[in-house]
Amino acid sequence: MNRIPKMSIYPLMSLNAIDGMTGVSAPIDGIERLEQILAAVPVTLGLPQLQAIVAVGASPGLSVNELAERLNVPQQTASRYVAQLMGRYQEVGENDVLQPIVEQRVSLSDPRKRALYLTWHGRTMIAKLIAVGWKN
Repeated sequence: MNRIPKMSIYPLMSLNAIDGMTGVSAPIDGIERLEQILAAVPVTLGLPQLQAIVAVGASPGLSVNELAERLNVPQQTASRYVAQLMGRYQEVGENDVLQPIVEQRVSLSDPRKRALYLTWHGRTMIAKLIAVGWKN
């Protein structure tokens, strides 16, 4: 009979205590850097939208279907992310300017398709996040 091991045989321990036991340094610097990057993400964006922005930035010209495959979500979900990033659901006051992060253009490879690209605002946001990640 196979026994299922307990999830943890150790009480909750600090990372320093774990480092002492394993001799391996915990990736504290990486975690702190990630925390700084995520703190720089606008509060209006969720993690799924951020993943979509990164995917479009890494592969300009993606279709919504290709984005859905990349993110491993249904096409309808990817389409909703794109609509949000294009500012469709953005609340704009009288003096505010709509700042879409993603735009759709006619695909160069197939005029029947729409290709996704970061806008200037989207590229600037990604550049700021990368800059925060490379500090120190």
